[in-house]
Amino acid sequence: MTYETLKCSHETFVEKYWPPLRERSRFEEIISELKNDGVLVHIPEGDVWRFKWCPNTPSDARRRYDQRKRRGERVPANPPDEKTLFDGIGDFGLAILTVLKRLGIKVNSSRIASCPDTHLDSEIWGANFRIDSCTTKVDFKVKDGRLILGEGKRLHVTDILVPMEFKISRKDQRSNRLQIASAANHIMNDDVRRMFILGITIEDSQLYPRNVTLTFFAAPILNSLQEPYRFVELLVALFCASDKDLGLDPHIELFGEPGSKKYLYELPPNATRPESQYFLTEAIVDEYRSHRIAGRSTRVWKVVQVTSKEDLTPIPGAKPVILKDAWINEDADTEEDIQEKLFRDIDTFVAGDWRSNPLLKHFPEPALEAFGEVVKNYRDYFSPIAQGHSGKASKSVVSDANPVPRDFFLEPEKMENQKSNSSSRTGSVNPSVSHPSGSRSSTLTVPTATVSGSMHSAASNREPPRRKFTSKRRCFFIYQYLCQRISDLPTLADALEVLRQAHLALMLMFCARWIHRDISHGNILAFQNADGSWRVKVSDLEYAKMFPPPDGYQAGTDPKTGTPFFMAYELQKGLSLYSPASSGEPPPIGTRSPSGSREYPVIHNYQHDVESLWWMALWLVMMRTDHQDSYYIGLRIFQGSLTPSPEREMYVLKGLPEGLRQQLHPSARCLFDLLQEWLTLMFLAYQRRSPAQLSDPESYAYGCATPIQLFAHLKEHIPALATIELKDPSWMEGTDIPDAEASKPRRVQPPRRSTRLADKSRSGSQSGAGSRSAGSRSADRVTAGSRSGGTRSADRASAGSGSADRVTTRSRSAGSSSADRATTGSSRSAEQNSSRHRSANPRSTGSRSNTRIHSIPEE
Repeated sequence: MTYETLKCSHETFVEKYWPPLRERSRFEEIISELKNDGVLVHIPEGDVWRFKWCPNTPSDARRRYDQRKRRGERVPANPPDEKTLFDGIGDFGLAILTVLKRLGIKVNSSRIASCPDTHLDSEIWGANFRIDSCTTKVDFKVKDGRLILGEGKRLHVTDILVPMEFKISRKDQRSNRLQIASAANHIMNDDVRRMFILGITIEDSQLYPRNVTLTFFAAPILNSLQEPYRFVELLVALFCASDKDLGLDPHIELFGEPGSKKYLYELPPNATRPESQYFLTEAIVDEYRSHRIAGRSTRVWKVVQVTSKEDLTPIPGAKPVILKDAWINEDADTEEDIQEKLFRDIDTFVAGDWRSNPLLKHFPEPALEAFGEVVKNYRDYFSPIAQGHSGKASKSVVSDANPVPRDFFLEPEKMENQKSNSSSRTGSVNPSVSHPSGSRSSTLTVPTATVSGSMHSAASNREPPRRKFTSKRRCFFIYQYLCQRISDLPTLADALEVLRQAHLALMLMFCARWIHRDISHGNILAFQNADGSWRVKVSDLEYAKMFPPPDGYQAGTDPKTGTPFFMAYELQKGLSLYSPASSGEPPPIGTRSPSGSREYPVIHNYQHDVESLWWMALWLVMMRTDHQDSYYIGLRIFQGSLTPSPEREMYVLKGLPEGLRQQLHPSARCLFDLLQEWLTLMFLAYQRRSPAQLSDPESYAYGCATPIQLFAHLKEHIPALATIELKDPSWMEGTDIPDAEASKPRRVQPPRRSTRLADKSRSGSQSGAGSRSAGSRSADRVTAGSRSGGTRSADRASAGSGSADRVTTRSRSAGSSSADRATTGSSRSAEQNSSRHRSANPRSTGSRSNTRIHSIPEE
């Protein structure tokens, strides 16, 4: 959080990031009225004006109390605290409102409410914070220092316009900063209307206005309680501000009571839409909750089109559709723009002699026939956007903004122990999203890894790079049809058939020279045809890019994008799998190259998207089949961490352990050898692709064909796989078990886009962005695959090598012993594993004893 926080002067902040003082010409008149009303009192000593409710600084009041108590004087039982010393701020705000109304100045309906003992209500779990005060438009009364809203009502986070936090002493300023940032972040995640949020903190006599989600922190106003004019100026601006000035999106309105709140989205007129259209939310489908204070949440809603703002009845014939609410960089293409460019390039590819494309040279004829079916109706394999809206850019960074110190929020010794709690929105269409323990967690970014002589990332020893605060714009997209995630399909057979189609759809993107860059179970969707079959819908193209990159492109330091569960090893680890020995490239004559001394670049490429499909297939087999043995092993493999676990690493470097076969669901064990073969061929392709070939599409032909072996044999295993229902672990139903949360995929992505968390869990009625498919599913099945020379070894190397004390799964009553059996091997530490990166691996494609893992800069 510190690295995305800036500060600037008070004057600059108020001018650009605070609501304008529209009645500036009458400000002296306002001050005069406050003096006449006795709200501001004159102090002869020093000839100054101060607040009547707080003539001395809070620290002075506390110090005088302590002095009187030490002298034995009679004092109140309880010393003055934030609650008592700042209690008068509500009446102070009311006095300012009274003056404004008396002078005929137009004000909004907000007031200052003191609420230090008020527990807040929220639509998402995790509202375990309180604030000292806030501005709000709800009607309230104060009784015995407590905020009263009416029978059975609580202050909801969506009622809060401007949160405020107070501290008596300046030594508590870090706590105050953290509290206001945390409260603002929760409000931003809960209240869909929010574009940004303002805040105020006071520590003793220092007052700070905040624009928390822009992460600007103004310079302090010294002695603000003794010299109150600036504070009055800030409050007058708030009381006269429009909703838009206070951070509420004018194209979103809120309706309903807590627990059943709904939002009305407006798509304003544009060149193709002559008048506004309105969509009322019915349920949340996906919500990528941001835990970065500079982040923006992306939300996917199930909505229905309604008549108008005043008439919320659905239009005639209206059916539920999907609305996606996302933030993108000001100068970035929208997902709609990217989709149009992709389809245009696919049209160009299809119009030519597509069979001669070098990426398809390892496709056997049955696979080419299946690919031809995709070519005929390729738009049916994607999720076209029906219509959209792109908003105006947010405010840019001022020139005098500067980074804050590293210890701005926390004491140095506490900075290494930060942890984030996740939370979930109630009223979700997805039961898992409503799980009390939450299904979303803090946003992760994968920093650049530069390692020498070791597979251990050195990124942890470097200070994270400062964020570039790019202006963003908010976009709404409407998708016409509802789909299901691949992980929510009825059976494993259905899911693997959709995964087969997804591979062909991605191959179509590759042939048009595009890569997806964010393959996960949340954007490989399925739409059910009229005949009951499933058609893949590849969605979420906002991170798609053309590949190869333009001439002169160099690997950079941008954080990686994707879901760690399904992220390619090279990207997640930051290490190239290229092996000069495997490619036949001899070392330079007369030189000795220390282990790991050469660095090879890694850029997100075709094979990384294909590898994500492999991880998804393994995840479906291990984690979604309601089988305890494989599930608990999977917890060690599928973790939302910045770097792969030792077990995941060994799966890549040594192959699936033979012991895993017996731990799979009995009806899924037929897939073990097919998954093993796919992994083996992928690894071989990585080893043999030299750095000089990274931008050569033809060099990826072999790696892109590796899934064919598994999909070629699906048909013969369909009867067994069709008996396996995809579902959450049945033994965890109705419980709040941390292991259940650990098994959910979560997305990481760069801060230059909307900062999001993908945690898209199971729901029988789960929806996603999709489109209607035309025609039926291709009957052609792939019947042959590309193999490397030789046969597969029956004796696979063990995946185990992480010591038992490094396994992150929790103690459990079932599955523990079987998980341990499946990860046999030495118990040396992960660091020892890392240093021995020439691990032996007796595979049919050749031993990996000569494999060299090189450190690389990320793309």
